[in-house]
Amino acid sequence: MAKNQILTLSANTAKEYIEGKILYIAMALAVVLVIVTYVSIQFTYGIPLRVCIDVSLGLASLLLNGLAVFLGVNLIRKEIESRTIYMILSCSCSRDSFLLGKLLGLLLSLALAWSILFLTSTVLLYFITDSMPNLFVMAFIMIFFEATLLLFLALLLSLLFDAIMAVFLTISVYITGYGLEATKQLTMLETNIVAKKIVNVAQWIIPNFSLFDIKQHVLYDVTINTKDLVFIGCYFVLFLLVCYILIRLKFNKMDIQ
Repeated sequence: MAKNQILTLSANTAKEYIEGKILYIAMALAVVLVIVTYVSIQFTYGIPLRVCIDVSLGLASLLLNGLAVFLGVNLIRKEIESRTIYMILSCSCSRDSFLLGKLLGLLLSLALAWSILFLTSTVLLYFITDSMPNLFVMAFIMIFFEATLLLFLALLLSLLFDAIMAVFLTISVYITGYGLEATKQLTMLETNIVAKKIVNVAQWIIPNFSLFDIKQHVLYDVTINTKDLVFIGCYFVLFLLVCYILIRLKFNKMDIQ
């Protein structure tokens, strides 16, 4: 019964977003990606392949992350404002089933946007350079991992704060998490053991988003260690599970009558 409820909710949520604005937003983002990449190649000195990879991966990551934050912040808030959540929960649907179904539907919607951006970038890359680097697909998978983690983080913060504050805090955590790796490379940390330990501990409290950025590997065709890929995958799953547990705990304590 619970499984059927989850599947029905996820399918309806994905259908709602796809029939709504998500498809048009994804297509608009793809157009922006094409225009910016093409203009960058025309007005930037450098190897067209590298310029195309640099701009397409960077812009795709930025656009998908922005969409993920928007979707995550508005998921539960939208259901409460439209009062859909009251009707669904009153039909013997558990909160866990509701949450899982909505999250899966949201992930399907995000995956649709991701695939449109990926296909656009792939076609653009072949059209301009007639080639594709080995790690290009892997880089896009990492972009999806990053966006998924941001979506969960945005949803968690939207349950704790209002929409504007949730967006602000999500962006702040993202910037801080991205800067952790750069902070670890500072010379002063080599001599300051305490500061180095603090940064090392921080990356297990704040998601280290720079782990998902393998653009430099793609640009310069540098192979990634299998161990590093396994670590990144485990790191992603760990933080996703932690976010989901916190989301579930907060959602189950919400006064929804």
